[in-house]
Amino acid sequence: MTPSASAAALLPLRPPVHSPLASAGMDEDSCVLSSMEVAGPALFSVGGAPLLRRDITEGRPGIPLSLTLQLRDCDNQGEAICGAEVYVWHCDAEGRYSGGHSGPEITAIGETYLRGVQFSNQAGSVVFHTILPGCHQCQLEHIHLLVLLPSTVPSSRTVSTASAQLLFPYAVTTAAYSCSTLYRPSLDMQPPAHAAEPADSPSQHTLQVSGNASTGYAASLVIGITSV
Repeated sequence: MTPSASAAALLPLRPPVHSPLASAGMDEDSCVLSSMEVAGPALFSVGGAPLLRRDITEGRPGIPLSLTLQLRDCDNQGEAICGAEVYVWHCDAEGRYSGGHSGPEITAIGETYLRGVQFSNQAGSVVFHTILPGCHQCQLEHIHLLVLLPSTVPSSRTVSTASAQLLFPYAVTTAAYSCSTLYRPSLDMQPPAHAAEPADSPSQHTLQVSGNASTGYAASLVIGITSV
């Protein structure tokens, strides 16, 4: 079940009426993944086997985060996608990735913290328990996502994998820097042009987040998959 190297990417969505989201009955707070670009850095499986688990923290300190993702098939009237492999991985509060080999994006060789995979349930959902990621190499705080579709899904006829970087509202990350000494923003990193939210790009989408930096956050996103 190790992901292939030919991972895909996504399209940003604040769609017109004729878009895949609208035709699948999904609202503008959803996003759509399509086959465009490769997955983010630092993806790996240990010994060729994925880290199948819900809690991926491995004791790393940080602000608690519950991440809920729901997969929908835009090529099948927005039906839930069951049985997809959903990989997530991100750096810790201090900006360090775990890793299986050396490289500029991997700083804790042999460690496996803050990465894992689950299979989507009948509702198309997965839930991961983790921490809020920190700032890595002057980048906005983000979580990497890779989805491997089951062969029974109509979209998988042309799109077998899809990937994204999931961002956080700017207010969430600035609150983390104020609340916890673990989180240290890079002096070289500039805030988004609009301080309230990071802007979407063709490979980035902003999570819906509730909670606070003192007790923890709950983040979620509905993700549509399309072959278009």
